[in-house]
Amino acid sequence: MVSTSTQIAGFDFDNCLMNAAGVACMTKEELAEVKDSAAGTFVTKTATLDFRQGNPEPRYQDVPLGSINSMGLPNNGLDYYLEKRNWQKSKTLLREPL
Repeated sequence: MVSTSTQIAGFDFDNCLMNAAGVACMTKEELAEVKDSAAGTFVTKTATLDFRQGNPEPRYQDVPLGSINSMGLPNNGLDYYLEKRNWQKSKTLLREPL
């Protein structure tokens, strides 16, 4: 049988399949669903060093063959997410990191 296992940056994965970060992985529940899937790993939203507003709306448009998005990497900045993760871990809201 053909193996789909791979190694990226020194990390071993059972298979090379992963989601594309996008509109279907914005909440903890959506991330948990991808995490629990058969994918070898999962990709989350981007965090930049500093807060980033992103592109002006509209940022997303359905089109006949799919969709087009130009989000512009809106996010609260890396420190926000690190602090949120540390708070969640200290409150034991997450049994394992997402």
